[in-house]
Amino acid sequence: MRDRFGLEVTTDSAPATALLDRALVELMEYRVSAMATVEAALAADPGLALARCLKGCLLRAQATRTLGPAIRAELALAEVERPRLGARERLHLDALAAWARNDLATATRLWRAIVRAWPRDLLAIRLLHHQGFWMGRRDLMREAVTLALPAWEEGREGYGFLLGMLAFALEEAGELDRAERLARRAVELNPEDLWSIHAVAHLLETRDRPREGAAWLARPIEAWSDRTSMRGHLFWHAALFELERGRGWAALELYDRAVLPRGRPTCVDLHNAASLLARLELAGLDVGGRWDGLAEQAAAWTEDHVYPLTDLHAALVLARTGRPEADALLASLERLADRPEEAAHDHAAAVAGPILVPLVRAVTAFYRGEPGRAVDLLLELGPVPSAAGGSNAQRDLLAQLLLEAALAAGRPELARALAAERVRARPHDAVGRRQLARAVAALAERARRTAPPPGGSVASGPHPTVPGLPRAVARLAVPA
Repeated sequence: MRDRFGLEVTTDSAPATALLDRALVELMEYRVSAMATVEAALAADPGLALARCLKGCLLRAQATRTLGPAIRAELALAEVERPRLGARERLHLDALAAWARNDLATATRLWRAIVRAWPRDLLAIRLLHHQGFWMGRRDLMREAVTLALPAWEEGREGYGFLLGMLAFALEEAGELDRAERLARRAVELNPEDLWSIHAVAHLLETRDRPREGAAWLARPIEAWSDRTSMRGHLFWHAALFELERGRGWAALELYDRAVLPRGRPTCVDLHNAASLLARLELAGLDVGGRWDGLAEQAAAWTEDHVYPLTDLHAALVLARTGRPEADALLASLERLADRPEEAAHDHAAAVAGPILVPLVRAVTAFYRGEPGRAVDLLLELGPVPSAAGGSNAQRDLLAQLLLEAALAAGRPELARALAAERVRARPHDAVGRRQLARAVAALAERARRTAPPPGGSVASGPHPTVPGLPRAVARLAVPA
């Protein structure tokens, strides 16, 4: 039979095919119901191998090795059907098998082959795009769509999904004008497409338009309650806009009501919560005992190395709360880095040594009161490589930690330079202005202590605070 995109599916069941089609759209829209719809498709035809594959993909997308046995069970059931499957379906099974063992290089090669031969395969396009995201491969995010786009036209169902994916890839690469046009068009075509809504949010973040960004994401807390962890991530973006507007209290409220993970968190839930708490503290807010609630969740990832961004955020929580698992996590990553033979077929092993271990050491040092060591480690690494995964906005937390560490380590010149650069790029960001004011005040205080002018000393005034930076300070801090 053929699915709604005109692709051959090995089944005689029209109901199973229709349910598989629906599950794919639900996956694209981040609906919680996708797994139940896949199960319904399998109830209609237990031999529907692509439904087994999609179920395995939904499990693997949770990015935990604990689900490996469940994924392998689905693959085993699908493999029984291999002799009667078409070439596209067999490639999907092979790609899932590689993805399940975290061999992202092989998985992406196979998904690319599917997209080249069957450019209307929305599942392969989506998987290739998203693995490019987690690998920090902007080229792969873009290629996933550009390979397929000639086979699509605007009136075809699903076309908006492609525009949203391409828009996000362009935003990450800095092609902002075209990205914004495409992202907004994608949302017009499908207002339920959370990835495209997300792409617009990223563009407004990058373009320093926090007020517009807050308006773009203004929703009741119960909005998107039928969605997966992307719901919390969109509210994470909304909280960042509030922070940038100098409304830390509003960001904290969003944390409590919409970002804090409930039940067993996914890796994205952990990223959202840990990153937002860290940013709130860096902005000068007291978050109370909220860190403790995340510590148990973070400890569950100590040996579960899939995506570098998850290891990094787990390390942040464990170090911030003084948990002994912080040392266990770092030791586990160091052991992984010492197994170079695994790097060729395991993405976590490939990035552990050159990227992840230095980052985790730096974050751990920062939260253990060793800011000078954190500064040295981060400066030695240089700009956080995109291979750490995630978006520019997510990785920006490391830049903020470096700036704060420089202040804490008594290196105000470095802090001033970093903060001035941020303010030049984002003059509407209240957090950046606050950091710049603190760096300038630290320089003034050191000058007062070390070289008082004749006839008396110059007292340092109070640190300028959110939301504004006095013009005189701004002229001193930001060279023309």
